[in-house]
Amino acid sequence: MRQKLPAFLLTIFFFLHSAGVALAAEPAKFSVSYDINYEIEKNGLTKVTQNAHLTNLTSEYYATQYVSRLGNANLENVRAYDRLGPLKIVTTGTDEGRKITVSFNDRVYGRGKTLNWTLVFETKEIALHNGRIWEINIPKPSNLENITDYNVTLNVPKGIGNLLYAKPEPAGGINPPRDFYFWNRDLIKDSGISVAFGDYQVYNFILQYHLANLNFSSDDMEIALPPETGYQHVVLENLNPAPFDVYVDPDGNWLAKYRLSAGQKLDIEASGQVQTFLFPRRDLSAPTANFSAYTYSQKYWETNNPLIRQTAQKLRTPENIYNFVSKTLHYDTGRVENNLGRVGALGAITHPESAICMEFTDLFIALARAAGIPAREVNGFAFTADNRRQPLSLKKDILHAWPEYFDGQNWVMVDPTWGNTTGGIDYFHTFDLDHVTFAVQGIASTKPEPAGGYKITGKEKDVTVTPAPALYQTAPAASLAVGNNFPAEVISGLPVNGKILVSNSGPVLVRGNKITLASADFFLSPSTITVPDLPPFARRAIPVSFRTKNALFSGKGIIALALDGNNFQVVVISRPFYENKFIAGFAAILIFGSLGVWAVAKFARHLPLFRPGG
Repeated sequence: MRQKLPAFLLTIFFFLHSAGVALAAEPAKFSVSYDINYEIEKNGLTKVTQNAHLTNLTSEYYATQYVSRLGNANLENVRAYDRLGPLKIVTTGTDEGRKITVSFNDRVYGRGKTLNWTLVFETKEIALHNGRIWEINIPKPSNLENITDYNVTLNVPKGIGNLLYAKPEPAGGINPPRDFYFWNRDLIKDSGISVAFGDYQVYNFILQYHLANLNFSSDDMEIALPPETGYQHVVLENLNPAPFDVYVDPDGNWLAKYRLSAGQKLDIEASGQVQTFLFPRRDLSAPTANFSAYTYSQKYWETNNPLIRQTAQKLRTPENIYNFVSKTLHYDTGRVENNLGRVGALGAITHPESAICMEFTDLFIALARAAGIPAREVNGFAFTADNRRQPLSLKKDILHAWPEYFDGQNWVMVDPTWGNTTGGIDYFHTFDLDHVTFAVQGIASTKPEPAGGYKITGKEKDVTVTPAPALYQTAPAASLAVGNNFPAEVISGLPVNGKILVSNSGPVLVRGNKITLASADFFLSPSTITVPDLPPFARRAIPVSFRTKNALFSGKGIIALALDGNNFQVVVISRPFYENKFIAGFAAILIFGSLGVWAVAKFARHLPLFRPGG
């Protein structure tokens, strides 16, 4: 006859954050393992089936309850059962999500005996469909060291797009009518799971800028527009009012120039789309400055500080620096709420317990530069559906900051902040499609200011970015003109200078085009002109020189210009010097004047000399 066990009812506590789990009580008396299936539907609903296996390690105790704390606040159809049938469930709300208490029917006695039960619920907080991308995030279970085995299966329907990335790489996968991907305990011991399906992402943006000239004279002021980079393509559909020019600085920023009169205030709106890519394309933002400029010490990047230099010499590589920053600093939401100022890399490494994205970024850049690795800062917008795991915290408008380093071929973006706050999701080897660049700071650590930073009252809501289903179909469009910058009439045989006006009349970057010049009537220098990068609304005046091939040519000369398959003709009237009224008149004066002087001199030689007193 079985001996009656002590009257001891053990409650097992588990903590489940966004469907991650951890054993937290009496781990020496029980071992626990899990097989969890995430079944994604096209409507965004995820069915989570958690099969738990609780094994007795002694013969003295048995479990009566199971407590989960789920980070998911919105759960549907929560149910549980063991071999004896449905289980009693009590759910309550907490500040961190939902608390679920399950009372077991089965009493499992004896060393090595296992209690098996299943918890099932549905939620829309695991799989998110935004724009063209499906993102699925399964955080790492807390206290994984107390779990014997932990297996995850992700089950997704066909038709949600190609697999863009899976962090970490799954142990395997199969492709029946639905796609299945598998992870085990070893693969997720350092991070949770992040998976994306699709091809690229598209965002619509509306940005507001507020300028004020407080000087007593007119002044030129600039704003930074979202630029073309290796990770993004920009369609600038509207910029109102239009600037008088847009130029590209050494960091690749698009800077629009406005002239404001004394005391003038100006509100500007930019709108369009940004297409983001997972990996850098052929680098479109490589600086024109020497790369050594990206290893210099700057304000907030104190590369010459002994502590920064010593730490950099130990770490040496971008990956080591990323891991050090993401694991050493602790994200402090209070810094965001209290709007505390930027403390820089030295402040971050000496006070690692209180950091926001600026500190993660500044410390990475300073350490990289101190190790001789070119690095700079990116300011912009990052799309997130969970501010706890992917916080936004840049000053002024709610934006984000992250670093990038140069690997010898491309600028590579990384995000040690989100690497920290997501519990170790990899933002080093594989980035994402959620980051939109507004401004790059490399030559200087404090400028240009990104969109969202051009405020007057400080209360304006200036940044609106939303996912979009499709990208506008656009093509580069450059136009040529000469206007008053080209002479209408020239003198044959004499060199003449003129200017060709090139402007970007389209919404996308004009890059790498060439103007060809040809003429049967004129020698041209140069005959081929490489057009500099032209952001939308940009204008450039390109100098050319020419002269007639025939010094006595008279009539209409034609110069043919071609740009991007579009032909343009300039007609120039050429006259020999004797047909030019001004020159002919001036020459006549010189000639007749010279003849007159010669005649007077010759006549004077035949006159008798006048001698006073003779």
